Amino acid sequence: KGRLDYARRRHFFEVDHDNAGTIIDITSGLGAPIKLRYGVVDRCGFIAVKGAGVECFDEPHSVALSYIPKDSFDMINQSKIPSGSVIGIVWKNPIVGDKLGSDVLLSHIGLVIRKDGELVVRHASQPARRVIEQPFDEFLDKQTARWDKWGVKIWAASDEWTKGK
Repeated sequence: KGRLDYARRRHFFEVDHDNAGTIIDITSGLGAPIKLRYGVVDRCGFIAVKGAGVECFDEPHSVALSYIPKDSFDMINQSKIPSGSVIGIVWKNPIVGDKLGSDVLLSHIGLVIRKDGELVVRHASQPARRVIEQPFDEFLDKQTARWDKWGVKIWAASDEWTKGK
């Protein structure tokens, strides 16, 4: 059973879930060119800043995160994205990384679902202050409009997860 513990909370999707066996990276299979975003996720550095004295014994993780750059969004084969996939916005903002005590490779995540045959992204919207659904292309455009947003990474549920193993 799980344990409520700030030091064990999964703050970094790109490290905590990518290796847990519940999702698989489908980014490179979507027909668009891929780039790599390198970084170091330092959970203890993050906890030292945010955790108010919580102990941490985790080593920093070097990460090479593949992603589809925003200038290639029109090449994504959307028919290959299964409903229930997770999409992450890849970014690099050194000011935020310094403030948080760790590199942050993903700025936002959402769930990609098929609704009436169209892809939409369900995500928590700061401006709306609630969970909203946006058409896939609109989500990509709005979420990557700033200079520090580089592109997207997409994961699908693994067979083990979907079969309940």
